Amino acid sequence: MAGIINDSEEQRFLDRIRCITYRDIRDEMIARTGDSFITRQWISEKLHRDESWVRRTWNKTTEECYTQFGSGRSKILSEESKDIIASASGITGSSSRNVAREILEKTGQRVSGETVRRERHRQGLKPFHVIAKPLKTNTHIEDRKWLAHFVANWT
Repeated sequence: MAGIINDSEEQRFLDRIRCITYRDIRDEMIARTGDSFITRQWISEKLHRDESWVRRTWNKTTEECYTQFGSGRSKILSEESKDIIASASGITGSSSRNVAREILEKTGQRVSGETVRRERHRQGLKPFHVIAKPLKTNTHIEDRKWLAHFVANWT
């Protein structure tokens, strides 16, 4: 399953459990008979995984099979910086670079213009130079639909 696009977290979890189970069966077979046909290569073929994947998963416990995702990167911007970005949006001359400079002056926190742009995008804010498209209002859309319907029925 390694390298398959549809390899879900659930499938990886099940494969980890199966790998550990095969290892336990192998250990028990060796304890009883002194030999076993179950090897890492055999397990990798059964699970359709790389042998290196089996080697990494081989000695884990079932509790370690859950993928532990971190909480992500810590937030760069403070609440005060976010407030400055929100108040500067929609004002002429408040480009991302200028807002980053204003944050540096007011809070002493150094951020890039790209960080300001990402935060504006995350909050759904628009910088000063974005103008709403006049032909996208509901009135204009209805007028264009009426015209298209009129032309389609014209005989």
